[in-house]
Amino acid sequence: MAKGDYEVWTFAMCAAILALMVYNPFQAEPKCDCRCGGGETAAEISVPPPAVQAPLSDLEKARIAAEKATRRMESMKNKYWEGDGQGQGKTGNSLLLEHIAGGGEGVGGTPEVPSKTAWSAPSPTVSHSRPPAASKPQSVPPSPGTQASASQDAALPSDSTADLLNRLAAAKAAVNQGDSPMAYKQPQPPSGEATPNAAAGRGDSPSRPASPQLLETRTEEKGALDTQKEASGVGREARRGDGVPGPFASVTEIWRDLAVRAPHGVGVMGGVGRGEIAERILEDWKTSPGLYLVDPYIHIWKGYDDAANLSDKDHQLVFEGLRERLQKRFEGRFVFVRDFSHSFAARVQKEDPNFPPVALVFVDANRAKEAVSRDLESWWPLIGAGGVLAGAEYSEGINAQFGKIGVMSAVDEFARQRGLKVWVTTRESPPFWYIVKQ
Repeated sequence: MAKGDYEVWTFAMCAAILALMVYNPFQAEPKCDCRCGGGETAAEISVPPPAVQAPLSDLEKARIAAEKATRRMESMKNKYWEGDGQGQGKTGNSLLLEHIAGGGEGVGGTPEVPSKTAWSAPSPTVSHSRPPAASKPQSVPPSPGTQASASQDAALPSDSTADLLNRLAAAKAAVNQGDSPMAYKQPQPPSGEATPNAAAGRGDSPSRPASPQLLETRTEEKGALDTQKEASGVGREARRGDGVPGPFASVTEIWRDLAVRAPHGVGVMGGVGRGEIAERILEDWKTSPGLYLVDPYIHIWKGYDDAANLSDKDHQLVFEGLRERLQKRFEGRFVFVRDFSHSFAARVQKEDPNFPPVALVFVDANRAKEAVSRDLESWWPLIGAGGVLAGAEYSEGINAQFGKIGVMSAVDEFARQRGLKVWVTTRESPPFWYIVKQ
């Protein structure tokens, strides 16, 4: 076939395509609803009037502002909005939004008292948060020991949980009567014979008196340790008989000491992060009803130079993972408070005067001097006599991981203004610090 034949067929094909584009006999004609042929007018098409947009509520305005400020993804807007649809039992984004709507501290804002529903306690037996059944809404989360009976979906408390509930109720009753519920025991001197009750509590048989050789060895070891402490100037006040426990070699000994002096005390942890220290406290302080775990789990855009200052999405993943992990090991002994530490302290002082004094406040949030000082001043009035105010990273300077650290200067200045003694652990580096309230 010659070259000219190809050109003819190509031209014919293009002409056919153009003709079909102009008029296609195989395509059905669109149906016409016009009735003009019979002399009738065409039916008017009713177009609904444009809907009038309702004015935005304060909470909706706060939601838009929070999304812009924290760069939250649109897909996360309702993902963590938990509750019963009536504003109860909300966590995650909703808590932050109500916190901002109530004039509280936003990202890099001025510290204020947050709104009345800035947090809620998660149920100990279900993954979603549910508030306790009550005749009026509660602003302050229930104590960790009372969570087992707070949710309607929770199982009946066991004997041990019921015992903790009774002790907590007795503590609150003592506060109402003006008595001090913090009847902490003083550390008992070491003895060569374990008490039968202590041995029975561990499941062992009562021990017999130690042998003279063993007592002599222990005496020599204790004398060598006392000589070493006296040479370094550590622990002299404790041996003077003023009732101050310590000094402690590691932070673990602080929790174990609280288990002896305040077996049923409640603790607060300001700044939780991934929860390693919270797990250690719950593990060693077994007799405590539990801890309030206070952390907003949001990204702070200003004034928080810390490697733990993750994005909002990563913070939420850390929170969900920690909550599931604690749920498996310490069910009913913790309450998550999605708020800033000093804001939660202000809420407790303002709205719950019968809140029982806490036995432990562990400050481990923003390590800048101003932030540490604010947390110390906020929580000190809520600690009972004999209680412990403690924290991590007793150091000063610039750190690649934590940024600017001012813990040492903040703690020392706080203690000096009140005539308090600052104790530090001797085994960790940097050491942990603690102050005992007399």
